[in-house]
Amino acid sequence: MNRFSTAPRPSRPHAGLPVLSVLAIALGCAGPAWAIDGGNIAAGTGTLQTQRNVTTVNQSSDRMVVNWQNFDIARNQTVNFQQPGASAAVLNRVSGSGKASEILGSINANGRVFVVNPDGVTFGRTARVDVGALVASALDTGNEQFMKLDGDVGNYGGGYLHFAGTTAGSVQNQGRINATGSVALIGPQVVNRGTIQARQVQLHAADVVAMNGQSLEATPTTPSSNAFASNEGTIRAPGGDVVMSAAAIGNQIRDVVRNTGTIEATYAATYEGGGIRLLAPVDGLIDLGGRVSASRLVEATTQAAADFDGPMQAMSRYDRAATGRDVRVAKNALLTGEGMKQLSAYDGDLSVQGRVNGAIVDLRGDQVGLHGAVNATYDVNVKARKDVSQSANVTTTKGHINMEGANIYQGERTNTRAGNYISLSTPDQGGVYQKDGVVEVVPSNTYRSGRLRTGNLEADSVALVSHDIEMNGRVKSRGDVQVIAMSEKFICQAGAGEGCIALATTPGRVRQHGDVVSTEGSIRYSGGYLDQDATTRTRAADTVFINASDVTAANIEAGKWVGINANSVTLKGRVVAPQVDLPANVRYEGGSVRRK
Repeated sequence: MNRFSTAPRPSRPHAGLPVLSVLAIALGCAGPAWAIDGGNIAAGTGTLQTQRNVTTVNQSSDRMVVNWQNFDIARNQTVNFQQPGASAAVLNRVSGSGKASEILGSINANGRVFVVNPDGVTFGRTARVDVGALVASALDTGNEQFMKLDGDVGNYGGGYLHFAGTTAGSVQNQGRINATGSVALIGPQVVNRGTIQARQVQLHAADVVAMNGQSLEATPTTPSSNAFASNEGTIRAPGGDVVMSAAAIGNQIRDVVRNTGTIEATYAATYEGGGIRLLAPVDGLIDLGGRVSASRLVEATTQAAADFDGPMQAMSRYDRAATGRDVRVAKNALLTGEGMKQLSAYDGDLSVQGRVNGAIVDLRGDQVGLHGAVNATYDVNVKARKDVSQSANVTTTKGHINMEGANIYQGERTNTRAGNYISLSTPDQGGVYQKDGVVEVVPSNTYRSGRLRTGNLEADSVALVSHDIEMNGRVKSRGDVQVIAMSEKFICQAGAGEGCIALATTPGRVRQHGDVVSTEGSIRYSGGYLDQDATTRTRAADTVFINASDVTAANIEAGKWVGINANSVTLKGRVVAPQVDLPANVRYEGGSVRRK
């Protein structure tokens, strides 16, 4: 169900309307007979002229402010802005009307048009807008700032124009908006259900938004309790960028940035643009559905606002525990295009249910779920503070796949393929511990915890590093395979005010249920325990070397050498190599050794 009703809002009582509007109502017109009503030039110079169903705004000054009683444009009505040039700007403000501006007809302009109504702005299905640039806002701004739009104004300087308000008005588009420059929809809630095409498209939901007076790039600076930015239609930015952001605050917030439509951004001839960014810097989750395609970058992040430069720094004062800061790629979603895909859930979880394609794919979160296919030309990087779970295939054609998490769980039938190397690891537990004045330094990469469960792996080289490793699928590598099961260190629980030192360690463990093959390199295992199923095969063109405390070995074959260094070895399969070195106390349970 849509959050906003598209039904027309009730009109105000007719008392006090201008004579022409009363006449239009008497004649039974669906809306006002003229496009807009009660225009008064409050700043700048120009003229307003209406002939039948066309209103012409002739702007003489570079900046002009017009206050309107209403800015409603019926289906058969047109407003033409004739401006001094493409950089000229006109602010059309509606205040005190008690209703959203309903634009069902046409707006044409050669410059920049601002429409501000604290009660909201709605572009209906029949709306057609062709302008140099458009800013539609449910947040108000001051005349003095606007008249100095390109000057050094505002708290931040640098020509920032500030839009602010606490009204419940929303900005919605169901029509067609075209601009040669920028289109920005601003308010507590902004929704596109129609088509927007411009070099720069922005949807910003917040209580305060700062806008650069020259580029018209906007940034939320104060969050709203009900902020929501959504695209359910089509947004295209040929040669430019798309930004959707919602600065939402409050525990009741769920999805605050949502796409169920189509968003496209392509490079310009000079390789500028081509970026799509979806931002939720305070609370709430980002919900990515539909089709999102970019030549340079698709970014969805819940990174804290204080981490950004410029006016966004104002939001650093909201320093508290964030809520619901997840990023979700829906099942029906397709993130595509040759650019990088960067999905980051800060203080939240990342769930990939749909398909993600790109040159480089970077995925981060507390928990990271890979349940839709991920394909990259070069690299795939996955990093989780907690667990990585994978039930879909992950592939690169030229680069590497690197996954890191407290635990990594791959489905037994999943395929992970890399053109270069695959690295799967759980974090090290290095650090400094102290108790009763005794200090122990635990080197990084010495002790590890966590579980690693693998599916089918294929790459030029493979490295698996964890404490508890279970190899459920087949591993195939052109080069080397390294399997390292590191010791886990237990730390004491000291009293209040005391540090800790290590009490004990437990050796790492590897359980191998599938074949491991290196067609041109070597295979090396290290850890406390290695347990190979009796039917598995381990085969390397060069060397297979096992360094562990307790080994149960199956079928092992090497082109040059097989070596096992262990306290205890049980052999259940055949070991074949020109040179084989085993401990003297090998226990044979159906196994054999053949030197060739």
